[in-house]
Amino acid sequence: MKKTLLILFCIPFLGFTQNPSDLLITEITDPQNSSTAGRYVEIYNSGNQDIDLSTGYALVRWTNASTSPQSSVALTGIIPAGGFYVVCNSGTNFLSTYGVAASQSIGTGGPADSNGDDNIALLAPNGNIIDMFGVAGEDGSGTGHEFEDGRAERACSSTLPTTNWQASDWNIDNDSGGGNGPQYAPADFDPFAWICITSNVSGCTDTSAVNYTANATTDDGSCCFVSGCTDSSALNYDATVCYDDNSCIPFMYGCTDTSAVNYTANANTDDGSCCFLSGCTDSSAFNYDATYCYDDGSCIGLELGCTDILAMNFDSTANTSNGICIFLTDKIDLFFSEYGEGSSNNKYIEIYNSTANSVDLSSYGITRVSNAPTNVGVYEYWVDFDSAAVVLANDVYIVAHSSADSIILAQADMTYSSLSNGDDGFALVYGGKPPSPVLPGNEYIILDFLGDFNGDPGSGWDVAGVTEATNDHTLVRKCAVTQGNTDWISSTGTDSLNSEWIVLANEDWSDIGQHTFPCLVIDVYGCTDSTATNYNALATLDDGSCIYCVYGCTDSTAVNYTASATCDDNTCTFTPTSCSALPITGLGVTNVIHDRVTLTFDNMNTYDASGAQICRVDQLRINYREVGTSTWSQKNMASPTGYDPTTGICNSTQNTDKLVLGLSGSTTYEWEMRVWYCATGAT
Repeated sequence: MKKTLLILFCIPFLGFTQNPSDLLITEITDPQNSSTAGRYVEIYNSGNQDIDLSTGYALVRWTNASTSPQSSVALTGIIPAGGFYVVCNSGTNFLSTYGVAASQSIGTGGPADSNGDDNIALLAPNGNIIDMFGVAGEDGSGTGHEFEDGRAERACSSTLPTTNWQASDWNIDNDSGGGNGPQYAPADFDPFAWICITSNVSGCTDTSAVNYTANATTDDGSCCFVSGCTDSSALNYDATVCYDDNSCIPFMYGCTDTSAVNYTANANTDDGSCCFLSGCTDSSAFNYDATYCYDDGSCIGLELGCTDILAMNFDSTANTSNGICIFLTDKIDLFFSEYGEGSSNNKYIEIYNSTANSVDLSSYGITRVSNAPTNVGVYEYWVDFDSAAVVLANDVYIVAHSSADSIILAQADMTYSSLSNGDDGFALVYGGKPPSPVLPGNEYIILDFLGDFNGDPGSGWDVAGVTEATNDHTLVRKCAVTQGNTDWISSTGTDSLNSEWIVLANEDWSDIGQHTFPCLVIDVYGCTDSTATNYNALATLDDGSCIYCVYGCTDSTAVNYTASATCDDNTCTFTPTSCSALPITGLGVTNVIHDRVTLTFDNMNTYDASGAQICRVDQLRINYREVGTSTWSQKNMASPTGYDPTTGICNSTQNTDKLVLGLSGSTTYEWEMRVWYCATGAT
């Protein structure tokens, strides 16, 4: 009950006594000196109840001849009964001009900032127009509702709001000759007052006071006679001042000592920052000095590089060592030993370690260009080896395409999916990776080349006299090569004798995963015919062992043994030791139509290579039932006759399917099958 009484008690306080029709616009201004005085809209409450404007009341403006209004601006305060509510475009200008604060400042560009040719309406909380000034969609210039450089004041004959513009309800002054012409603030305006009503306006009535209120009828004791800066955060703040005259000077901190290198000319307050030593204060610069307190722009940027003049990659422009100096005796132990460019993604690069020690690849990399380089002689991409990658002593490290043939991937140590199509240059390098591609010799050195970075060779580079050999070929480094060659033209040679490479046929990967070094002097015997099944690419002397296959089943115990076959083709079949050991295969269903289905299975009769029957089916039986039930239905194919060893007669069925009728629609069935063989029984 208490809650109910409380709710009923609160009802009168929820605002049902507010009457929007008590509100009307009594003045709209555009002073001739509006840039400093500001503009405003005055609203009057003619009723006997205060009205809370924050419950949804708003002002809206139609600019010039626009038929669509701007977004409405909500009002926020309370307008007392018989009182006024002034909405301005600048609270600062309004207070300075009229000596009294506006009720609400809504900024420029809105309903309180018209230049005299716009249309303005007061809106109720439901969005309906309470009072309308002007004609929406009609530019006010030259009309009865133009108040440019003047004002529009409600006529005393109009004390009720109107939803449609009535010219007779307003007295208009403007600079086009209307009324009393241009109006100037504050003398020609009376905010918080209307000539048509007598009201008691409190304020300062002493004309000698700095805050004299022109429209005040009752002195409220607020008169002030000392003006100045009232902002306590300003440099010239004066606590004895009672009226702010906009003379406040903000604090400008800085160095006020004219002998300091950082003297601040416009500073009026010293902040203790004065500095008398200038130089480079950037700790990342080459000439940084921690004793300097003021930067004079003399900083010299760090130029990292090898500063050892004896190093191969000495950089004369460097002023700071990057710790990466490479000397002639260093890191010439790795080189490219093989390159494969086959069909599709069958691509790889092989690197050989010619030393007796494992080599950590963390300081090495592969650089490449794609077709024609962007800058001749400069790589475009840097490829890091996998983390913790090592190439063992006298061993190889293979980088393969991730989608290469399984033979290649079985030998791969890492994958990289942007290997060459025959016309992309690669280089094996040692040293730090630069922040961007730079010319060789700055922070890294090139150890070996596959192709070059000098231009697009077309489909590929010629090698050992073979046209476009880097495309659709395999290249193997000769065993006599002891280190990389940074001169690709010299490396390729002009024929098979002066080239460092042996050119193999497309997708000949017989040498992948190994490298001959140094050259062997011992002859290797084997089959040297590449068309033979036992061809040995490493053989130097043919020993007559070449084998040329006639394929077939080479197992003499199989029923399809082929005596003339020299290579087994995995087609051998064998006679089962017991027909009962043969499981039924190929179970399936087809033609599922409402109440019927065809069950399918393999022909379980077996035969030897000559066509003689080995296992003979005597009878087939199918059991089926609805899932979840226990009763099986049965279908048989052929009647068991048994096996007569005297006559050798036994029933044999070749059926491989069975139609089952009378099933229930939308029902799941399970089924099983059994076979009887002549002489061996069921399985």
